[in-house]
Amino acid sequence: MEQPPRSTYQDDEVSLVDLAKILIRRRWWLIGTSVIVFLLAVMSTLLLQDGALYQYTSIYQQAEKKPSIPLNDSESLVQQVENLYWPNYQRSYKEENNVSVLPFDLEVSNPGNTILITLRSIAEEEVQGQVISLHEAILNSVVLHDENSLEKLKFKLEGNIELTSTLMERVESGDSYTAVEMAVNYADRLFKLESELDDLAKGEVLEYAVSGDVLEPTLSSSMIIVLGIIFGGVAGVIAAFFVEFVVRVRGSMKLDVIRSE
Repeated sequence: MEQPPRSTYQDDEVSLVDLAKILIRRRWWLIGTSVIVFLLAVMSTLLLQDGALYQYTSIYQQAEKKPSIPLNDSESLVQQVENLYWPNYQRSYKEENNVSVLPFDLEVSNPGNTILITLRSIAEEEVQGQVISLHEAILNSVVLHDENSLEKLKFKLEGNIELTSTLMERVESGDSYTAVEMAVNYADRLFKLESELDDLAKGEVLEYAVSGDVLEPTLSSSMIIVLGIIFGGVAGVIAAFFVEFVVRVRGSMKLDVIRSE
């Protein structure tokens, strides 16, 4: 099998000197691309500093039917906020302000083994007043829901207490064994009903849109600058070699055209 001329091998070989020559020849592409990427990184850090985000937290302690036992199921209340109160607020806000996206969000949770409902929003400081209005509207709905449930249960217990007291008074005048037994049962039931009534507790807002520390971005400014320098250098080298590749391909195509003529 015939071997190609040695000069062909030499033409195909690329040494470090050749690579250095390419980078020197295309140095403006190398420098320009690196500077552009670096400037983009700097602009990103400036934008992150201008738009500092804060976390606003509200905490509501639910109404209780017994100590540490919520009147309404905590998970059900969270779902009600997420699927009813919050969507309604978003719709009203968009209509009133003629916007498609709200400048804040809302996260609702019930920390495990507690009767607390937590509202969290992340937003810029300039919309703090709007975040407070949001939390106020949501908390008012939650409190009203709890108060209505509490009043219904309280009314029911008071009615049962009144009825039980009346029945107990009727049988207390009797001397028979049955009358005495019924009076004891009514007294026991009356005690339980009054205990249930005494255990009822209203809900309470413990924290109201309290502003926390500034939320740090995932990447710090210094890290973004370092990555900008690294990626800028890599992008500059790639750009220099790519331009050299394009120039050589065009030159080769022109040479082929000349030879064909």
